[in-house]
Amino acid sequence: MATRSAPAETEEWFVFPREREGNVYSVNWSLCHDGVVPVGDAFRNARLPILTKKLGASASVPTITPSSPLFYGGYHLLEAGDTLPHADFNELFTEVKSYLSSGIELFIEDASLGAYNKVRLGARIVTVDAATALIFRNLLIPSPPRPADHRARFDGWNFDPRFKQPKLVWNGDRCNLQEQTEAEPGQRPVAVFIGDETTNPVAAVQFVESNGSLVGANIVAGAKTPIKGIVEAVGFATNVLVNEKFASAVALPSLSLVKGDKTVLVVNASDEVLSSALESKSFGVFGAYSNVITAAGVTPLFNGIICSEATAATVKAVGYKQIPSVVVSGQTAVAMHPNNLANPVSHIAFFEEGVAKSVLTEADALQKLLNLTDESKTEAIKSILSGVTFSVIGTTKDVVNLF
Repeated sequence: MATRSAPAETEEWFVFPREREGNVYSVNWSLCHDGVVPVGDAFRNARLPILTKKLGASASVPTITPSSPLFYGGYHLLEAGDTLPHADFNELFTEVKSYLSSGIELFIEDASLGAYNKVRLGARIVTVDAATALIFRNLLIPSPPRPADHRARFDGWNFDPRFKQPKLVWNGDRCNLQEQTEAEPGQRPVAVFIGDETTNPVAAVQFVESNGSLVGANIVAGAKTPIKGIVEAVGFATNVLVNEKFASAVALPSLSLVKGDKTVLVVNASDEVLSSALESKSFGVFGAYSNVITAAGVTPLFNGIICSEATAATVKAVGYKQIPSVVVSGQTAVAMHPNNLANPVSHIAFFEEGVAKSVLTEADALQKLLNLTDESKTEAIKSILSGVTFSVIGTTKDVVNLF
């Protein structure tokens, strides 16, 4: 970890711990727990003046224009054990962790995925680029400040023999020590590690399993991987984990739209569909990239969107104004208005480029949804989607006419 030693030529005492911004022991240990040794400074959820200064700007400017990272471009989304052998993922992961441990300055964004706390997961982005950190501050759900706990990455960390300890329980007469039987939630089950420019433009996902259940995911990307590729990887991993953890919820790659009391979900919406929806004056975009359907309503996984600089100005008029936007090649990421839930979904449209618009039967829609999730979600899908209209659409014009 970052070296902080007393002068060798003196025998003066000094106060321990010798922490400061960029050298907080709990943050350092949490990184070490994942194999990243912060030899240099590691800024967790750094103050805006720190991030903007690293980019040669002030915290008060509305936009910052570095040359990278790109928002769009070519990339490969890979899953370890499926489209990528586990051995190859482990080799790539080792290379990226070695780079992040080389003494270079690190920026860590700890935030959340899921605006509704009943289906929310923690997330961490580890990068050497202040612009990337600022971008994901706009895209992810902000979390209340809390110390980093190196033990608590995954759900059930309190069952680990290294960290297991009894719980003090009051029985009405006295306090007794009891063994913990309930799993404590993890702080950051989804973690992204971004390497240097020698890493291929991939976004590779490896799920972490414990006691027969999926508890988290490691995502490895390179500096050349476009932001949209990392967003897709995070969305894919989080959808799988939400569907595994929350039996009554259904997480889907989707765009949620709202008008009045109606909520429409466009499954597998393209970037062109999102751009078209943002330009519409007849309805609003509620959540991009991934959404979770619950009995209480629809909640977005992400807090922000990738869009053109011109569109961002419109979004900022009703959303967050205090976070500067990073603009690269006319594209940027901007945080939207922070709403937890939209009304329960009334219409689900499956976007398939070029197909003719048509109505789907409930049975056909169920099969499409199971193809995106798995058989374990059958009852959840049936219970929360009763009475929902289903369709297939193939053009951006079809999206505009969904309401």
